[in-house]
Amino acid sequence: MKKVYLIAMVFCTSLFISCESKKERHEVAEPEYISPNAEFEEDLGISGIVISSNNSQVSLLTESGDSCSFSIESALENKMVFGGINQDDQVLVIPGLQGVADKLYNITTLMGRWVRKNVADEDSGLELRLGGTCRSINSDTQSYQSWEMNGDRLLLTWVSDGSGSTSQITDTCEIEKLTKDSLSLVFHYSGETPQHNLYIRQK
Repeated sequence: MKKVYLIAMVFCTSLFISCESKKERHEVAEPEYISPNAEFEEDLGISGIVISSNNSQVSLLTESGDSCSFSIESALENKMVFGGINQDDQVLVIPGLQGVADKLYNITTLMGRWVRKNVADEDSGLELRLGGTCRSINSDTQSYQSWEMNGDRLLLTWVSDGSGSTSQITDTCEIEKLTKDSLSLVFHYSGETPQHNLYIRQK
């Protein structure tokens, strides 16, 4: 009887070790945590046309033909919706947690002619055009070439007029305020105090 018992114990032990061995061979490592914004690291935003919106949500038709929706309650509460939201407008959403918009920029509102008064009391500024081209308005020092949104930053590329150089310079701006009539930009320069510029829409 003891012999049978011992044989049974040896068999069960062998079976247990075999199962553990197989488990170890087939065990899959835990996946690394991926942040909600990982898939947007290149452009840090989703661009699309507004197909519907209300005080809690906006739905977009993206450039690839897909539709997606975002909650905008916190963005509205934190004043992170720039330029309003209107049907058929092109907007850029900076996503936070899944399905939530951290910030929203109305690209349709952003485009146009923006000017400010300089010391000579002459309107000068820039024109943001469809397709990413940009032109200077009444400026003898810089010639704007292009613009683009890189996440929540506006990049303005220009060359210096009269210097003989064709080297392009790109300024990084933060959109502080955007309405149908006014645009406030904060220019960030390395090692310098941020410069706040207020522009008025030129009609």
